[in-house]
Formats: sequence, C-alpha cells, structure tokens
Amino acid sequence: MDAGADSGGGDGGPDGPLELRLLPPADRVGVAGDALPDDCIVQAFRGKFPAESVNITFEVVAGGGRADPLVVTTDISGAAATRWTLGFGGPGQVLRASLEGADPVEFTADPTPREIAFAPAANYLAGNGPTDVRAAQVDDDAALDLVVAAHTDDALAVLHNLGDGAFGVADLFDSAGDNRTLTVARIDGDDLVDAISVGRSSDRVGIHLQAAGGLPMLAELPAGNGPFEAVAADFDGDGALDVAVSDSAADLVSVLLGDGTGVFEDAVPYAIGLRPQGIDAALLDGDDVLDIVVAQGAQAAPGTTDDTVGVLLGEGDGTFAAFESYLAEANPFDVALGDADGDGEVDAIVANATSQSISFLHGRGDGAFDVPVHFPLVGAPGLLTLADINGDGHLDVVVAIPIEDAVQILRNDGDGGFAVATTIPVGNTPRGVAVADVSGDGMPDVISANELSDDVSVLIRE
Repeated sequence: MDAGADSGGGDGGPDGPLELRLLPPADRVGVAGDALPDDCIVQAFRGKFPAESVNITFEVVAGGGRADPLVVTTDISGAAATRWTLGFGGPGQVLRASLEGADPVEFTADPTPREIAFAPAANYLAGNGPTDVRAAQVDDDAALDLVVAAHTDDALAVLHNLGDGAFGVADLFDSAGDNRTLTVARIDGDDLVDAISVGRSSDRVGIHLQAAGGLPMLAELPAGNGPFEAVAADFDGDGALDVAVSDSAADLVSVLLGDGTGVFEDAVPYAIGLRPQGIDAALLDGDDVLDIVVAQGAQAAPGTTDDTVGVLLGEGDGTFAAFESYLAEANPFDVALGDADGDGEVDAIVANATSQSISFLHGRGDGAFDVPVHFPLVGAPGLLTLADINGDGHLDVVVAIPIEDAVQILRNDGDGGFAVATTIPVGNTPRGVAVADVSGDGMPDVISANELSDDVSVLIRE
C-alpha cells in the first residue's frame, strides 16, 4: 500500500476527531416571540465522514427564547435540526449546538420587535377589593400562579394557573389588615416563593410562607405608621432577605432585617421625605450594596407635597445614610428601578398622580439622579412595573390607570424616552399590575388587579 493512501483511520477515517458544522446562514432573521420559518441545522462529522446516531444538544444561551427539540440524534448524513423560537431579550440572541468531544457552534439573531397586541382580557374573581397582584409559582407545577392583595377581605388571594394562562377559583389566606400591596420573594431559604402583605390600617406586614399550594400567614410584624408598600432584598449582605417598608403616615422607611427562616428583627425607622408611597431597591452607586428609592408626595395635604423621590444609600450592614431627594413631578405615587436607557446604570421611573405622568430620572451611577423628563398618561396612575413587552431589549412601562379602567403600556425608545403609548381595557378600577409569562408561550402577559370589579384581568400576548 502506498504510504500516502487513506486507510480509513487517522484524522480522515471514521475514528477521527469529532467536528460540528452549522448549515448557513448563521445569522437568522425573525420577529421576537415567533419561531423562525426555517430550522436551524447542524452536521456532525468524525474525520471526513458524517457522524450518524450521535446526540446534538441545542441550548438558547442568550435572548430568552427556546429550541424544540432540545436533543436531536443525527441522521445518516450527520444532520440534526431544531426549530428556534426567538425570545424577548432584544438583539444578540444566541442558539448553541453542542456535541460531546467537539467544539460548539452558534446561530445568532437580532429579532425585529413585536407589535404590542393582546387578546381581550379574561377576568377572574380574586376576593373583594383586589388592589395589587404578583405572578409566582405557588404549587408544584411549572405554571405561574397569581397572588392578589384583596384588601376588603384582609386577605391574600391565590389563583392557581390551570396550565394555559387560565385560572381557577381563588383561595383566600388571612393577611395583614387592609393589605393594599404585596410582594413575593423566597423568604425562608426553602426555594419556595413566599409573600409579604402590607396592612395599611393595621400598621403591620404579614409574613406568608408557602405551604401546600397556599400562602398562610406565619406572623404579623409592626412596620411603622400607615405602611404602603414593601420590598424584599438583602440589605445587610448576610444572604438572607430583609424587608423595607414605606410608612406613608410617618414619613419613614422601616427596615426589618431577616435571618433567612422567616423571622425578622424589630423595624428600624429611617427618615424620608413627605408621604412615602411606592418603594423599590437596587444597586445605585456601584458599591455592591443595595439602596432604596421611595416615591414621595402622593396624597399629601395641599402645599405639603414633596414631588420628589427619596434615596437611602445602603451602608452594607443593613443601615442607611441620610436620605437625599430628587425632583419628579406632581404627587409621585409609585417608583420602579431599572436600566431604561441601556447605559448600565440604574434609572428611576416614577408614576405621578396629580400630573398624570411618568417621570424618567436618569441614574448617574453614584446614587444620584439627573433632572427628570416627563411623559403624559391618559389618567392618574396606579402602580407600575417595568418589562420588555415587545422584545427589543428595552424596559417598557406598564401602569394601571384606575379612572380609565385600563392599563397603559409606554414603549421605550432605548434612550429612556416613552412617548409611544398603548392603552388596553381591563376590569373596573385597576390599581396594580404585573407582567409575566402566565400562558407558557415565552411571551410576556399583563395582569391587572381591579378593585371595584373584584377581579383580575389577564391579557395574553398575541
């Protein structure tokens, strides 16, 4: 045999090294939330020969979409195919194909933003006087359920997801009295989502630990005077969640340090501006210590409104420096934090009751905010939240508009501009909103808590 002949072994034979190749194009085009029209196909080779009957694993590593199927066995040509549904994570989405013993290959996509459209609202009874809502997994299936503050009942209502974005009959659990807001978090370290109810008239917060698909209240804890809203975060760096509460009747923020078992220390008060209402927490000044921002001024007496947000910078041990205030607009009611302009710093979005607007406060990265820019709403706002609704990678604003029986979505232009708005009808007098994929299709849905129709409206993304 000639020394240069191919004997079938070595690098060129069926026992050669494994290689994975993608069939072009590597860069794909599609709409956020949609499956690509063509499959993503790779071929496996062992040396020069197709590698049949090996398993290819497909994984979305950026963008929040999904691949189906995830594991594919190659055919006689060494090929394996999957269908990629693009996510809502904006540009730079990546689907990776892997084969043990070979280098992975990647498909990429920069999806076109999806038009904002929802199916008509489906309404579900949620106790009496629902005013706030969160989506969380409260049972042992994978679907997100709804937790609702039913303030007239002094209860939390839990509506279990039937698996497709429809919901069953509400189960009620006692809560802190007159609870108009709530938050959800993993409080006691068991990897189950728990809840905190905020009792405005009882001056207490309720600690609810998940059990048997429900949220029974473990304890009621004093939390200042006229508590409005709570945020759960690790303020002292010990790995356990703590709670900060805005006390609207006392012009304070009360901080309760937790031990990770559902037990909290007595509340420690910190002075803040007039009439603190909505509250949120984030890393504002680059020190890896959580800070607090509070909306100040809603429902204040004539001539006494602050029209500002107050900032408490964390010291790292669960204490906070003296507050600083930054201008918003007339009667700030709620605040949400996030990077709205894509510069890597945390900004503040404020819902202003009297001026019927939202304010964008650009975060400087040192704990301070720039002069606000205002955008009109169709009516006085309730609570708001931030989420990427159209899949362009930018945080949009979703806000309840009680007087209009609607929620309003303000689309972010990527620079913190919110001039383009969509208004969607829901139930009677929505107070609180949430955004989550309750239908399981990978797209964000919107839920409102409607006080006077005693229900929640579920808007499924189309």
